[in-house]
Amino acid sequence: MRRPNVLDLVHAVSQVAPGHPEVQAWWYSPLGRTASPSLPSQDGGPARETVIAVEANGGGTPDLERIRRELTARLSDRPVLVRIHQGPVETGLYRLVTRKG
Repeated sequence: MRRPNVLDLVHAVSQVAPGHPEVQAWWYSPLGRTASPSLPSQDGGPARETVIAVEANGGGTPDLERIRRELTARLSDRPVLVRIHQGPVETGLYRLVTRKG
């Protein structure tokens, strides 16, 4: 199964984002990895999932499992890994959506 393209991801994240006001920014790793060599994938090898990192805005803790389920449903059941954005140590991520204000 192919990974979704960036337009699929922007569309899915744009649909899911309004339901998660605690998330300030949504990031994507085009390599399907954790995007930082210092951050391992879940099984220690290259991730097969699409990786979305969420950046909290201080208004609560994101429900990563709920976000994962919602994105997976909108991406035709393609696997998605959702994790917390690691801040300045992250490299190679692309911002998909940022909450205004």
